[in-house]
Amino acid sequence: MKNRIFENKIALVVGASGGIGSALIEKLKKERAIVIESSTSQSRYKLDISSSKQIEGLVKEIKKEFNNIDFLFNASGIAYYKTLTETSIDEINKVIKINLIGPIELTQKFIPLMNNGGTIVHLGSMAGICKGHKYFSVYSASKEGLAGFLRSVSAEFPGINFILVTPAGVNTNISRKAIGGVNLLEKFRESYYNLDTPADIATGILNNIEHKDRDVRIFPTKLSKETYDELRK
Repeated sequence: MKNRIFENKIALVVGASGGIGSALIEKLKKERAIVIESSTSQSRYKLDISSSKQIEGLVKEIKKEFNNIDFLFNASGIAYYKTLTETSIDEINKVIKINLIGPIELTQKFIPLMNNGGTIVHLGSMAGICKGHKYFSVYSASKEGLAGFLRSVSAEFPGINFILVTPAGVNTNISRKAIGGVNLLEKFRESYYNLDTPADIATGILNNIEHKDRDVRIFPTKLSKETYDELRK
């Protein structure tokens, strides 16, 4: 990759304990970024993104230690692979809180800490824009809600680069847990998807970090671009 825009820059990765978050951390460190790792399992920079109190605490802690940050990567998320009628109100609330409200709060609180503009990246999903992706209705709503949010804040804060990453199928623990482990590949293939790896997505994000198109959305891999093009036919 060898992208010097990350060298000695401060990058906060939320959702750092696995999957795409861990892959981002590994690649950012190779690019000599100063990486702040935050997740529910971290002891130093612990964060449950569904907790407003913990978000505020993380902001205060990072401001005290680093003053500003250059990049914010939010790789957190949750999904349930269920029909809408089988999904409980508690599950609906949890998905919306973690996938939409938490990222909105995270963005709101960290905008004042963005160093000389900076970049804020959230993970969306192809599930939000594909045709009839059943069993992901609440997840789709939460992830695609980020698109409208980021477009609006892009107009409010033109000095900051806001990015919504839109992968297709990704082989992560979240996907395996939501869809059912050993049946993951079979169920994704029913929707004509193959799977990217977290490393594929992380590489695509960092390679497109200077994205300045009119829309906030980026497609990080060949699979995601081809899938989107297929959906538009």
